[in-house]
Amino acid sequence: MKIIFICFFVLSMMVTACSTSKNADNKRDPNIVKATYHHWHHAPMHHSTVPEGGADLTLLVKNWPRHATPSSIIWNHIPSLQPTIADTTDVGVVIKARVVVTSSVLQNLPKKTEKSDRLIYQTADSTSHFIKIDHWQEAKN
Repeated sequence: MKIIFICFFVLSMMVTACSTSKNADNKRDPNIVKATYHHWHHAPMHHSTVPEGGADLTLLVKNWPRHATPSSIIWNHIPSLQPTIADTTDVGVVIKARVVVTSSVLQNLPKKTEKSDRLIYQTADSTSHFIKIDHWQEAKN
């Protein structure tokens, strides 16, 4: 009887352990695989002396949550304009955004923030989350 009980106990522990690791795989946290920027500049517009300038940002994010939407990317303490999901690859989701540093066209440029570089996003239940970005690479043309 003890042997049957021990065998049943070991079998149930193995089944529980396998199902727990499977659920954990489905809930992996998203992470930044690659973060790149590309500086851009344009001549002043509308008879202005202020040139247009900033950076285009591209992030490759692995384990992107279903139905999540990017809210902002902070680059060098400057919030981006609304980011968009540009593509989905085998590695992850490609998110693009633009940071405008100088402009004669936009009246209200984003103000610098104390927050570190990060991707801010909202999940399907409207909860806000962020992923820190530790390293940026300059994009090659």
